[in-house]
Amino acid sequence: MEDQYCPLRTYGFCELAQLYCPNILPHNASRQLRRWINYNPAFRQELETLGWRPRRKYLLPVQVACIFAHLGRP
Repeated sequence: MEDQYCPLRTYGFCELAQLYCPNILPHNASRQLRRWINYNPAFRQELETLGWRPRRKYLLPVQVACIFAHLGRP
């Protein structure tokens, strides 16, 4: 069943980070999401295989699905 709150679609990196960390500033939320990605080399490699690069502003649905698979839905 598709989650109504966090549908699988294109997200801005900061937008998705704020869904995971809603109680902190957007810049810090982005930094935290990057930390989670970099903490697990296999996770980062999988995202890079799907076309993600650091400092890219948007995440494609396939990349968002990978993040949801590793971190769960926000």
